[in-house]
Amino acid sequence: MMLPAIQDDGTSLCESVKSIAELERLRELDPWAFEANWNQRPPVKGSALFEQEPARFKLADVNYDGLRLIIGCDPAASEKDAADYSVAACIGVRGIGHTAEGYLLDLVRGHFAVPDFCDRVIAMQKKWKGARVIVEGVSGFKSIKQLINRIAPSMRVTEITPMLDKRRRAQPLAAAWNAGRFKVPLEPRWVGVVLEEVMAFTGVGRGKKDIPDALAHAWNALVLPAPVRRSPLRLPFG
Repeated sequence: MMLPAIQDDGTSLCESVKSIAELERLRELDPWAFEANWNQRPPVKGSALFEQEPARFKLADVNYDGLRLIIGCDPAASEKDAADYSVAACIGVRGIGHTAEGYLLDLVRGHFAVPDFCDRVIAMQKKWKGARVIVEGVSGFKSIKQLINRIAPSMRVTEITPMLDKRRRAQPLAAAWNAGRFKVPLEPRWVGVVLEEVMAFTGVGRGKKDIPDALAHAWNALVLPAPVRRSPLRLPFG
């Protein structure tokens, strides 16, 4: 007999072995692996991750006290209309781990040449008073951080090398979204395309992935613990 670690009523199967708080932390780190290994219910590959309509809020009602701001960037290689979109998303997060709450505050999405995209990221960072910026630094996108810093030398830009695939990267954000802890504003015009793209996101196939990827980069940078960096193993010989 196989029983899930988290029961249908939200309690731990065995609180004395793994508390519900510990299990929730593990699920936040890698929801797919948790469902497969701890709950014995591996998700179907290609299924939707964002299963619930998000919680909503009014931008005018946001309390910015203690809110950490970050801009996640998912650049595209082309400004052609048929290409992927370049996306920059500003989110605010309060808390860390499986209790963190997030707010989508601003979004830029379009087919931009690299210099134009950098200008828009700089403008967004100024609008949100020095929010930290993270940008993918793979392949031809390594020039983006350099170009931004050339234009705005004091701007905080972190170049990241994405780990895992897009679906795995988006799972911590999806867990918060489905639980009502990641909120989407009511007013902006771009909200419609956010809901359309995120709710259809599976992480596989040819569907649009740009907005979920930018949001996932930002969420993971603020909410997940930093990866453990191990020193090289030193052998006593050779």
